[in-house]
Amino acid sequence: FSYPSDGPIQGAADRLADELDALRESFPGMRVDLIGHSMGGLVARAYIEGDRYAVPVEHFIPIAPPNHGSPWTRERFLLEANEQYWLWRINPDWSPIWMFTDGHGEAADDLKPDSAFLKSLNGRPRRAGVRRPATQHGRWRRAPRHGGP
Repeated sequence: FSYPSDGPIQGAADRLADELDALRESFPGMRVDLIGHSMGGLVARAYIEGDRYAVPVEHFIPIAPPNHGSPWTRERFLLEANEQYWLWRINPDWSPIWMFTDGHGEAADDLKPDSAFLKSLNGRPRRAGVRRPATQHGRWRRAPRHGGP
């Protein structure tokens, strides 16, 4: 699943909902596991804990989600320039129009620590039945030992 990385996070969550709805039509009764890295973890969370949740998620594994925002939002222009530079270098299909179709900085607005998006997302209850790793709660927990002293 891909989404415009500089667009609104809720828009990406809605896009994920559309993709999962289409999969469910082809595979009724399907259950899925979602893994999201960084902002992708927020996209998945916004789907799981949002109003459009329809396809049962068995496991959700967020990897380093900025649940409380990111100081990198101040550097959005430099990060976007870096991303487009490397896309231009490695992707022969790159086009300057990609700079405009990737969003207009809404993701940076959503990732500000005091954003309305994060306040809303962090205020939602956890979806019952979705398993999450212990580390997702903000602290590492010691794994139980198996077969050793």
